[in-house]
Amino acid sequence: MIKNLNYFISTYIPNKKAHSVQILKMCDELATKYNVNLICGYSNYKRIKYNYNLKNTFKISNIKIFNFRILNIFSKILNLIKFKKKKEDILYTRDVHYAFFGLLVYREIYLELHMTYLSKLNLSYHFLKLIFKLKNVKIIFISKELFKIYKKKLYIPRCYVIAHDCSDDNYSKNTKKWKKSKKLSVGYCGHLYPGRGIEMIFSLAKFEKDINFNILGGFKSDKDYLRKFNKVPKNVNFFQHVAHRHISEFLCKNDILIAPYQRKLGKIEEMDTARYMSPLKIFEYMSAKKAIICSNHKVLREVLNNNINSLLCNPDNLKEWLFAINKLKKQKFRKFLGNNAYRDFKKFYTWNKRIKKIIN
Repeated sequence: MIKNLNYFISTYIPNKKAHSVQILKMCDELATKYNVNLICGYSNYKRIKYNYNLKNTFKISNIKIFNFRILNIFSKILNLIKFKKKKEDILYTRDVHYAFFGLLVYREIYLELHMTYLSKLNLSYHFLKLIFKLKNVKIIFISKELFKIYKKKLYIPRCYVIAHDCSDDNYSKNTKKWKKSKKLSVGYCGHLYPGRGIEMIFSLAKFEKDINFNILGGFKSDKDYLRKFNKVPKNVNFFQHVAHRHISEFLCKNDILIAPYQRKLGKIEEMDTARYMSPLKIFEYMSAKKAIICSNHKVLREVLNNNINSLLCNPDNLKEWLFAINKLKKQKFRKFLGNNAYRDFKKFYTWNKRIKKIIN
């Protein structure tokens, strides 16, 4: 008999952030094993299934999300009770509050941690102190570095797994041959927030005038901000945000894919995730079978291997990035890196592989 799995999340689905993709793709893959119900803010399922290229069928239940903390907590408790149908139902979430209060009604709980909750002023910190001691709650860390931070600041959970993010197979979706441009092209896909390294792309474009630098994504306000404070070279092309199903086409049209993450991500008041991130973008790049240039962060070296499946550069050393671009002007080397990245993706970083690792 197939079990029910309720995936609770305190956000609106879909949205333009990477977590929207990750949640929907996880539900899509989980639906091969369970009767999945995604409980989230208002969404249109038919539009989601098309835009995110979802293969399986799962239910989406819409709930209200409140801005007031007490009201929001009370609402979560009611949701946990409302959607529990059978004794053996499973709770899956990225929300510490849902996992904690879920202990009242669920026997089997999965909690994905994508950030740190280690301030003693944060209620989630105190909830995690208890959750980590329980064997019926499995903690999923999205990187080894995130696990190490919790191990040092809190302690090792009783039950856990380290599972990086993943991607669909973007290369297999786009095997048809594209019209080859005379110019080499470098592609970036993602947000344009501070710390994403868009300024580094501008600097590279100024030196490499015979290369097209294509940027897909970001909010209009971010583009306006970049244009206001930077002189954008003529060989930099901005493309509007598209539905997720079309991103693979963009990735596969470029010769090189770039991820110039800086040492700190986000604005001053935002949480800095550069130390422990597992960016969806990296796995989408790998799955496109293209040569990758990426920042040489310790956490990214858990997945990327310099000169084997990518080229890794010091985040703020322009000379290293220019040297990497120059090396990738050779088609043979681009193909070598792209093939290796795709091999690693197929071996470790598909959604199916991630589910098997988590639900063991």
